[in-house]
Amino acid sequence: MLVFAFACDPHRGSEPGAGAAIAKAAALVGDVTVLTRAEPGRDPAVDIPAACGVTRAVAIPSRAWEARLPVHVRYAAWCVRAAAWRRAHRTGSDYQVLHHATYASDWFLNPLMLLRKAPGEQWVAGPGGGATYPSVAIARAAAGGGVATLASELVRRWSTRASRRLMAARLRRRVDHALALNPDSRAELSRLGFPRVSVTSNAVIDYAALPLREDHRPGSAPRVLFMGRGTRWKGLPLLLRAAAHLPPDTVIDIAGPGTDASAYRDAAAALTHLRTPVTFHGSLPRDRALALLAATDALAFGSLHDSAPWAAAEAAALGVPVVCLDLGGVAMMAGEAARVVSTADADSLPRRFAEALVAAAAEDPSDRPRPTREFTLGALAETLGAAYMGAPVASPGIVRLRREG
Repeated sequence: MLVFAFACDPHRGSEPGAGAAIAKAAALVGDVTVLTRAEPGRDPAVDIPAACGVTRAVAIPSRAWEARLPVHVRYAAWCVRAAAWRRAHRTGSDYQVLHHATYASDWFLNPLMLLRKAPGEQWVAGPGGGATYPSVAIARAAAGGGVATLASELVRRWSTRASRRLMAARLRRRVDHALALNPDSRAELSRLGFPRVSVTSNAVIDYAALPLREDHRPGSAPRVLFMGRGTRWKGLPLLLRAAAHLPPDTVIDIAGPGTDASAYRDAAAALTHLRTPVTFHGSLPRDRALALLAATDALAFGSLHDSAPWAAAEAAALGVPVVCLDLGGVAMMAGEAARVVSTADADSLPRRFAEALVAAAAEDPSDRPRPTREFTLGALAETLGAAYMGAPVASPGIVRLRREG
């Protein structure tokens, strides 16, 4: 297998961590070459094989000045070079499988688009996402920002749909198996003509490394946590609007890069009804972030279009309820821990989100979600093995989602 993984680093989270997880899982199936990017102070040719068990890793170099460019521009340039590397190293049927694994948005450029498929090759793309589109009213209710939010959502909607159609026209007859991160993307890829589309996650959770859940003490104040990046569409503005409807003794913790921006601090300072001030933790080391997660009563995850957030799976593994919207892949990742809030009515969304948080935080211990252990390396390897061999992939089972009311 040749795995295209622009982002692949076993020592980092998010997309690099997903790339490393896919590389490890693929290595359980067969011989893997990972095609990735060169980075300062790191030798992927040594690092990735040692950490992921793959046969070898090849780093595609870039120009020094490219480091100043936005990441998606650097990724597009890498795609061109990765495809050129593949063409230069084509030796008959040397690779039986070509797999585009990371930055695998269902709407963006990927190296497979720039290659010709050789006879006998199996092409796999994903898991990818990006096909979740909230209504403009919901986007404004959850993300705030007024005209800026409206403009950004309209631009995102137009550009990604147009790009997805171009991608599908190029790949739908050549990709043997498309992996989608959630049902939204599966439906869109199927509509665009991909013959085989399955839903699967790229998550591999190290369950042994998770801390123990801290039990809520009777009579203590309920704790609510937001954990993620401080971009508006992640749902932090929704939590701050919902906080006006929370009990006055609620403890609110906010953690993640960009979450301590002045606009969020000012919005929190306006919540004069709260007896406990909102605590902004900013960026945290992973162990401290997990400790916060283990100590909270409910994770507030009102994201508008997250495809498959690992944090929701980690919360579920700890038995922490995840209050989310009926958008994207948050509820799928949280499983029985999901407490899903309908986006049918934008005006009442902050109040209903707050009510769901209060109910989740007050759940009796006997009624809490059972900790889940489904996102393992073996499960991902089984999924990839089936896709590589052209067999059907079992999509995640339909779980009972506990909705508001």
